[in-house]
Amino acid sequence: MTTRTVALAVALAAALTACSHGKPEAVRPIPERTGMVAPVTISWVAGATGAGSLSLIAQLQVAPTLVAPLEVTVAVPAGVTIAAGAAAFQVLPGQSGSLSYPYAFDVPAGTMGEIVLRADIGGAGPGLHAKASWPVGAPALKRAATTPEASGPPVKILGKDLGPAVPIKN
Repeated sequence: MTTRTVALAVALAAALTACSHGKPEAVRPIPERTGMVAPVTISWVAGATGAGSLSLIAQLQVAPTLVAPLEVTVAVPAGVTIAAGAAAFQVLPGQSGSLSYPYAFDVPAGTMGEIVLRADIGGAGPGLHAKASWPVGAPALKRAATTPEASGPPVKILGKDLGPAVPIKN
């Protein structure tokens, strides 16, 4: 008899012995999950707006499981300056929950682009990365609010008509 056969026989005997003594242990139900929760989520929330100025609030939802410093940066398009708020800061382990950071920006007329909020752990490679953007300038706001027009040929999959396609224009 090999060692493998003996180990299998011992495991089988232990299982049979456990089943023959009383009732089997009750099976606990698996708790319901509402889905995976990201360790960090970020977003911009609108504040006051005026001629040439914009106020935003950087909202961070940080899970208590954060074990490394979170590097947070704010990048602005050419011409835009940060009037209030830090261009870069860290959220340290132990700081969790809903965190708010107010910002004010000077936005000259005709400026186009996005104000980008980033949160990273681990640099550019593997790690945790989150990004939130806020468009600035009239053309950027118009572009963000545009709804595509479904004017293409009808889309049919497995005999079901899904309606007209949205053509992609470059």
